[in-house]
Amino acid sequence: MTIPPYLARSWDQSVSQRTQDYVYEDCTVWLQVESKKFKISRRRLTMVSPVFQDLFSMPNSDDEPIVLRHALEEFQAFIWYLEANHFEFADWMTLSTRPERFARVISIASMAHFYQCWEITSWAGDQLSELLPCCGVVDFNTLKRLYKFASFSSEHAPKLIEQVRTYWCQKIEASNDPVSWLAGAKDLQDQYLQAIAYFHILRLGNAKIKSNTGLSPLDRIRLQTGAMNLPRDDGVAANAAPPPTVIPSSLPSRRNDPRRPYDSWAVLARSIKTSSSDPLDPLNLLQSTDDESRPAAVHDSWPQVYLLTKYSGDSLWALFDHSPMGFELSKLTISGL
Repeated sequence: MTIPPYLARSWDQSVSQRTQDYVYEDCTVWLQVESKKFKISRRRLTMVSPVFQDLFSMPNSDDEPIVLRHALEEFQAFIWYLEANHFEFADWMTLSTRPERFARVISIASMAHFYQCWEITSWAGDQLSELLPCCGVVDFNTLKRLYKFASFSSEHAPKLIEQVRTYWCQKIEASNDPVSWLAGAKDLQDQYLQAIAYFHILRLGNAKIKSNTGLSPLDRIRLQTGAMNLPRDDGVAANAAPPPTVIPSSLPSRRNDPRRPYDSWAVLARSIKTSSSDPLDPLNLLQSTDDESRPAAVHDSWPQVYLLTKYSGDSLWALFDHSPMGFELSKLTISGL
């Protein structure tokens, strides 16, 4: 029997099991994640991961565990997947609740992608795509982990990111605290989700925005003058997914007027000015009352701001519409914009 080269590198001749037809070796290796140590079959790891093949080919003391920098929960889920027998795995797939299965599969997917276990990554991505629409309430941290996995997985990115964005739209529309969702969108660096969050914050009205301590001065400037650091660069759109298939019900349908590139939020955003009993007056969104402390670029003559969106390739960006009084965003010198 010819031994594959990648397996031969990881074999330890001190341990062997023989039969009439073949010979196979099954030595173990010590791995440490955080404070927990794992004694695992080296052969099983090298069979699924070229990263482990390279790792075990490097000189290392057998007396000391190999320290890996991962979250313990994620690595334990990955090792469980590798070590579970068929009956245990089948029972878990059948008996576990969807949220439990969803959370563990995300951990498996993240670790499998990190260690280039592409078959496991593909299986996990398919499972996540199937589970998300029907697993009920997904906590915020789990949703972020799913998004980050989708961002790294070229095979599943378009579908999973679209599903996450759709789920996000549904939840933020039902939420009374869009500011917390804005923080999550910033953490994910997703411009579309930031635009969603800014829109729903704008709908809160001036009084609630002024009293909300979760908004930074930069957020207030963005709401007042436009989301100036959300670039409308088609080059960024290459890694972005198409807009969600489910648009929040409070938003009007897309306008197809070729003379106007703006999209679905224009009508509703403008209605805030005309119908709201608490209009967003210029500078009222800024907490500071000391004129000297205001950014130099902000002045009382700036007009009411409307939140709009437009399609740019396959992505949806946040835009703000200004009256034709004229000022160039590129000349603003506000720190951080």
